[in-house]
Amino acid sequence: MAVTVLGLGLTVLYVCLEPPGRGGRVLAGVTAGGVDLAGMALPEGLARLQELEESLRRETVTLVYGDHRRSFELAQLDLRLDRTAIMEQALAAGRTGFFLAWYGQRRNLARTGFTVPLAFRIDRERLPALLSGDPAFYRPARDARWFVGPEDTVVVVPSRDGWRVDIGRLERDLGEALNDGRHPLVMRVVLEPVPPRRTTAEVQSLGLSGLLASYTTRFDPAQTNRTYNIAVAADALNGLLVPPGQAVSFNEIVGPRSQEAGYKDAPVIFNNTLVTGVGGGVCQVSSTLYNCVLLAGLEVLERSNHSLPVDYVPLGLDATVVYGYVDFKFRNNTGSYVYLTTRVTDDTLTVKIYGNAAYRKKIRVRSWIEEEFAPQEVRQPDPNLERGREVVKQEGARGYRVAAERIIEEGGTERRERLPASYYPPVDRVVAVGTREPVPTLAPPATPVPVGVPPGPSG
Repeated sequence: MAVTVLGLGLTVLYVCLEPPGRGGRVLAGVTAGGVDLAGMALPEGLARLQELEESLRRETVTLVYGDHRRSFELAQLDLRLDRTAIMEQALAAGRTGFFLAWYGQRRNLARTGFTVPLAFRIDRERLPALLSGDPAFYRPARDARWFVGPEDTVVVVPSRDGWRVDIGRLERDLGEALNDGRHPLVMRVVLEPVPPRRTTAEVQSLGLSGLLASYTTRFDPAQTNRTYNIAVAADALNGLLVPPGQAVSFNEIVGPRSQEAGYKDAPVIFNNTLVTGVGGGVCQVSSTLYNCVLLAGLEVLERSNHSLPVDYVPLGLDATVVYGYVDFKFRNNTGSYVYLTTRVTDDTLTVKIYGNAAYRKKIRVRSWIEEEFAPQEVRQPDPNLERGREVVKQEGARGYRVAAERIIEEGGTERRERLPASYYPPVDRVVAVGTREPVPTLAPPATPVPVGVPPGPSG
């Protein structure tokens, strides 16, 4: 019986504290940003807060740092109220914990009221843009960098610290001002440093101080597709920075030679002959790089020659590449970074390798023919040609076995380093020999002479 009476009493107390039809509405005494939310359900409160947001976005805020001032509307910072969070807190006022405690909470609401803090956000990315051009409030950090100056010197541009308004502090101060109803909105800001992403010391630690080697090859600009492919592949190598000890794969850096990658059809060597294929000309880039790597004293890990000699580098000093099958690889065997640049002019391709000038050596590269191979003549019967006729279908070419070496001068002495050998197989001379029998030709019939008419002119 006592339990029943207690339950009835608590029910009556709950009904008194939360009368039917009043649940889910903000209690009296609850405000937010100077707006009275009393008696509002969630949809009404959200609509009223939307009006408040639009009003606040038209407010002007002035940032002050020393003697410098900048003013703009809060809409330019894209100020947005978290209306749902504000209403949830407003509806919870006077209803926190067990309902027996609500009576005391509501007496306090009636006496002192309750202001819900304005939950809001601003777009942090917009503030630097608004303050750009005014170094009193914002100066971007400058990363250290390097560039190649006159006579192939490497010049280091030092880094510089920047600064910006402490946005976290600004948000807190702005929230206090909005909740206090302060007008006008004047914020004294604090600046925080912005460090560069790359410092001067970091760039200097790369060790780039001068040119290690340069190599130039020429091409025919009239072959426009081939020239275009050379430029595409060279651009992929331009600016390559290689840490000490790291290996470099030409195929990995340049990528697949396909139409999707931007390459065009041009002559390529396939099965000892020139045919049209996508990416023709890329091997001139790999061969130019190979020779530059040799002169820079870097370590060659993988290199293959073409099946036919090429005319843009000496015999035995070419480097063919086929994506997925044949690669050219080298290693930075110096103690500092190396940096590659490429330059394509109207008819030349130049590759340069920069690094620590202390590793620069006097290097010569030479190649020579060790053995020559005369071409064979292959005579192929051709039933499309008459017997006795011959047509050269393929001119022959001599083959070569070529050796090469790198000569490095150190301390007044020469050190010779054998380079990968090259073998260019001879190309057969192919002659088509006719086998078709000639078709006999019949003589035309004689013209008949009329009977009784003597031969000779008639008058």
